[in-house]
Amino acid sequence: FFILPPVFLLAGVALEAAFRRLRGPILQVALLALVLLPGVWAGVSLHPYEYIYYNRFIGGVDGAFRRFELDYWGISYREAARYVNRVAPEKASIWVAGPAHLFQTYARGDLRIYSAYEADRAPGYDYVVATTRYDLDLRTAPDAETLYRIRRGEAVLTVIKGPTALRDPEGPPKRGDDE
Repeated sequence: FFILPPVFLLAGVALEAAFRRLRGPILQVALLALVLLPGVWAGVSLHPYEYIYYNRFIGGVDGAFRRFELDYWGISYREAARYVNRVAPEKASIWVAGPAHLFQTYARGDLRIYSAYEADRAPGYDYVVATTRYDLDLRTAPDAETLYRIRRGEAVLTVIKGPTALRDPEGPPKRGDDE
């Protein structure tokens, strides 16, 4: 954060110099709009996941996908829970690969939610919710059908895999398995 104040200071000085050269208020407003528009557009297009923003030098969020962390706070689990709440039958078993407590906050009360810590005590899973963080979506039930993807642009934040997701008698991989 130590670099941001000088960057903003220099940007302000440059903007002030540009305003002095552009004497008309219409041109000044146009310049200000031109400067602010990319940031506003990024915020609108990423909502409510604005914090996953990456600049154009990396290719935006699409360029950062699978190269850098995106949804490290797990905010997309709210949208995932809304989807599962809508499609899952009563008392369905949900395996959450990632921060299960975030998913559980928004899940219906009748759903049986299991985290990686509880893999041994679950009888099987009807649905799997997996974040793309740490490539959990690729490593968790890799052969299961993906029913729903939470994405911004081409970057996928979380996936929900379907009812045949884990009928494997061995169950899900244990915490720490690297397959």
